[in-house]
Amino acid sequence: VSTWYGALFPARTPEPIVNRVNQALNKIISAPEMRERLVGLGYEVQGGTPEEFGRHLKAETDKWGQVVKQSGAQAD
Repeated sequence: VSTWYGALFPARTPEPIVNRVNQALNKIISAPEMRERLVGLGYEVQGGTPEEFGRHLKAETDKWGQVVKQSGAQAD
């Protein structure tokens, strides 16, 4: 199990806005001082595209959805 962070937007957010924020976040985490700080805190820094993050989010949802189903866990 690992923890990850990403930026999510409301449905139907215009693509240019999503891309602009994505580019800004990638620039921030690529800055040497930020990367050094995050790595020093134990993070694995990985940027990417909105499409890559969408695939990651779907894979995580599918994986953990199966774990919940197989465990029989239920919300109270």
